[in-house]
Amino acid sequence: MPTAIARTTVADEPSTDVEILPKDVPTTNRFSDPRNFINRELSWLEFNRRVLEEAQDPIQPLIERVKFLTIFSSNLDEFFEIRVAGIKQQIESET
Repeated sequence: MPTAIARTTVADEPSTDVEILPKDVPTTNRFSDPRNFINRELSWLEFNRRVLEEAQDPIQPLIERVKFLTIFSSNLDEFFEIRVAGIKQQIESET
């Protein structure tokens, strides 16, 4: 049974416009704006999405698809063991 596979293109990716701050902006302004930082967890999940997308690509040889699935599985396992556990611990410490 064939399955539909969604492929993303550059146009589908979120905009990554970078605003260059002038040198005269105080450093407190640079470090207080959350838009100046990358969310590590979201970046990691986005990477895993791309790896899974490669694993679903029928153009890839089967062995490569299995390798991509192995990477995806390992990353997802580590994400839940480390990141989700850390988030749960932060929530518990706040209550």
